[in-house]
Amino acid sequence: MKRRSVVPKVSEQLEAGAVLVRKWGYEQTNVDFFVIADRKNELAFLQPMTAVKTPDEGLRMTGSAVPGEIDDQAPLMRKKIRIDRQTQQEIGFLFDRSLAVLWDGKPVRYSTYG
Repeated sequence: MKRRSVVPKVSEQLEAGAVLVRKWGYEQTNVDFFVIADRKNELAFLQPMTAVKTPDEGLRMTGSAVPGEIDDQAPLMRKKIRIDRQTQQEIGFLFDRSLAVLWDGKPVRYSTYG
């Protein structure tokens, strides 16, 4: 697929340009951001983004993160949109055992181990 230029944005729909967040981890909370580069029906192509982390003052293992720049070097990921079985609403994209969902524009909490 040819890469399209998109401008990341906070969105209420899974559309091109929408920023997604994925939180995952066991003993720590990792945060990943993605932007929808393109969408074709129930499939979307996601581009990873960097995370800009701000540690909590006086603490070294917690903080908040917001999306940074689009990682143009990372390959596009083709993902199928997940639908909530009860509401039939689009909810995001499955990664292993975590879900990437629409980012609400607010900083996201993270933690590190050690």
